Amino acid sequence: MHATLGRGDPLEWYNEWSLECSRAIAYNLPDVQGLPAIIDFLEAVGSKFLPSLAQHLLFQVMIDECLERASPTLTQYGNIVFFSTQQERSRSKEQNKNQRKSTKCPCQLPKNYQNRYSHPWDPEECRNVEIALTGKCIDQPNKKLPEKVIKEIKSKIHNPQFKHLIPKFVKKGWLTNDHKNKKAFLRDLLII
Repeated sequence: MHATLGRGDPLEWYNEWSLECSRAIAYNLPDVQGLPAIIDFLEAVGSKFLPSLAQHLLFQVMIDECLERASPTLTQYGNIVFFSTQQERSRSKEQNKNQRKSTKCPCQLPKNYQNRYSHPWDPEECRNVEIALTGKCIDQPNKKLPEKVIKEIKSKIHNPQFKHLIPKFVKKGWLTNDHKNKKAFLRDLLII
């Protein structure tokens, strides 16, 4: 059996290997019997997707062989790899979930307000900022923010990390940049 020929997704590779292994066992082929079959399988696993697990299991096989202990069968090693693959997949999904884009925004409020410090959308798409600067939200006309929150958001726009957003807010119409009414523009930026 040629375990090292597999490609692609570890689960697909394992399923293909498992099917071939079952057939070979049914025909009592020597390719799936004894220590050489186990070593071949673990080397393939190491070259494909789980090098540290394969190295550990190969080491364990050698120890069992030296101590003349009964070692797991090829099928049992296959099960170990399968469950490790599942664990690795779920860990990968969790990491991807945690690595989603997180954008700093002036609406980053205390955690007790909407249970978040940041969000994945850009500040110029943030409904809380829109409400704080315009008094309303086009997408959610009934949404309101407490006055304290509105003042916090307006004050955060002055922080150096958010000043670059002011032209974007002006462009969206959330702030007015009317030079004739400079007082109104400054009032929009200041906490009143």
